[in-house]
Amino acid sequence: MLLATLGDPAAAELCAARLRAEGIVSHLRGEALGPYRLTVGRLAEIEVWVPERRLDEARALLADAEGEPTLAPEAPAEPEPGGSEPDEESTP
Repeated sequence: MLLATLGDPAAAELCAARLRAEGIVSHLRGEALGPYRLTVGRLAEIEVWVPERRLDEARALLADAEGEPTLAPEAPAEPEPGGSEPDEESTP
């Protein structure tokens, strides 16, 4: 599930690292992570994805963090682009 959308690659990496430190698998997606770093508009946005069953825990963890990222609004479950939800057993 989509947890947050950030406009800074460094902030997204820190967000993902904090989640992983707490045992929550996280994946980053966005054009700004590719070989040609895009830094303007929606192309600069990076999405932080977590397993649906850990979404509430991840939201609470980030809400406690200083400089809270823009969390994705709570919405009905949507399938993750490109396949199934990431889970802890299939860590890349």
